[in-house]
Amino acid sequence: MDLIVDDQALFLDTPAGMVVILGCAHSGVINTLNYIAQITGTDKFYAVIGGMHLNRASRDRAHATVETLANYQVQVLGANHCTGTAAIVFLWHHFLGNCISCHVGTRLGFGI
Repeated sequence: MDLIVDDQALFLDTPAGMVVILGCAHSGVINTLNYIAQITGTDKFYAVIGGMHLNRASRDRAHATVETLANYQVQVLGANHCTGTAAIVFLWHHFLGNCISCHVGTRLGFGI
């Protein structure tokens, strides 16, 4: 988490479930998901896509992120951008089979 105030995220209620598209998660991916859960009443997210700002995350923060994503029953995880290579590898290890490669130009459909 950092103090940059330009943080943005988009969430969509799709036929597949709630999808979150992160800009850079400067407020923290956990904080972002918790806020979306609070204002929507959801307790699970089908997909979380985008920058998770974990490039310099400690091991404890990485584990807390994995725990939160698991608690929210995330089925599709597309970490990119500022997540950082080490954190992306960590996420892929913990969510094997649920992670997707998600780069600029990737098209995803969630039953829309």
